[in-house]
Amino acid sequence: MATQLLRAKPKARIAHTYLHDLESFFWVLLYTVANHREGGAELNEDASAVLSKLEMLDPSTLGSVKFSLLSEITNGDINVESFNTAWSKALAPMIVEFAKWTHGVAFEKPDSTVDPDSNFETVLTIFLNGVNNVRPQPGPEETQATHVCSSTGECGVSCPLRDTRREGEEPKISQSSKGSSDLP
Repeated sequence: MATQLLRAKPKARIAHTYLHDLESFFWVLLYTVANHREGGAELNEDASAVLSKLEMLDPSTLGSVKFSLLSEITNGDINVESFNTAWSKALAPMIVEFAKWTHGVAFEKPDSTVDPDSNFETVLTIFLNGVNNVRPQPGPEETQATHVCSSTGECGVSCPLRDTRREGEEPKISQSSKGSSDLP
């Protein structure tokens, strides 16, 4: 859950926005990267410390802890690579960039004149740049839902998650990628 919502006074009316949802996704991603182990590996002290902070039950305390975690990741006091989990090294740069963006959203009053698509494009760019660091070797059990490859298509698989940008090109959200709902 977003820090602003967690830290709100009980009777305060905070308008829920898509920015809260994007921040919430950051917390899910950080938790997953800190906790994902392969082959029964033990969690190290760095990953365990972050997980214990994220597992607090008191919303106000959790909100304050999340503010602190964003600051610590953004300024380098927490090194995501040090978690030494299956994805920590590959996704650390993406986590840091996403933390910087989330930190800006959580600590600064969002500009209501900004087109929401520009925020999604920013986050999408962070993820497309990060996903290039995570390229599993194709295996027999691989499906299109789990396969990610570059725009060169070197693997020969028809991949719905293929990064089709040219070098240096920013992602553009097309109508087809926004969903096919008939709702406004």
